[in-house]
This record gives sequence, structure tokens and C-alpha cells, in this order.
Amino acid sequence: ARVGGLVIASKGVDADREVEEARHALEVLGGRVRDVLTVDVPGLPPDRRIIVVEKTTPTPAEYPRRAGMPAKRPL
Repeated sequence: ARVGGLVIASKGVDADREVEEARHALEVLGGRVRDVLTVDVPGLPPDRRIIVVEKTTPTPAEYPRRAGMPAKRPL
């Protein structure tokens, strides 16, 4: 996303844990969680979440990393 843009992610019941685990990576990559919304989507299990991430600063030049590096050195 561009600075000022939003990323919208649909998540399940583990959304709160995923958001907490992603906080450091979001900071490094220039984003922040703007909102976590609970939604009811017909046909899907209950307790769905929509995560709204705002792009606040440019992504550092060293990202994206080459293949294999995220597995060797995760954020």
C-alpha cells in the first residue's frame, strides 16, 4: 500500500493473536493497526474479524527481501 493507504484483511477467531504477533513487522514495514472489526458473514464460521492496517511511513529499501531470507531471519 502507499503511504496513507489501507490494507483490509479478513481473519478468523485467532485475529487478536495474529495482530499481536504482527505488531513488530508492521512497525518495521511502516504500518499500524487502525481498527479491528467483528463481522458476521453468512456462510462462514462466527467471530470473523476485519483488520484495517494503515500505511504510515514508506517501506525501508531493504524490503522485500530475496527468496529464503524471511524464513532464515523473520521479522
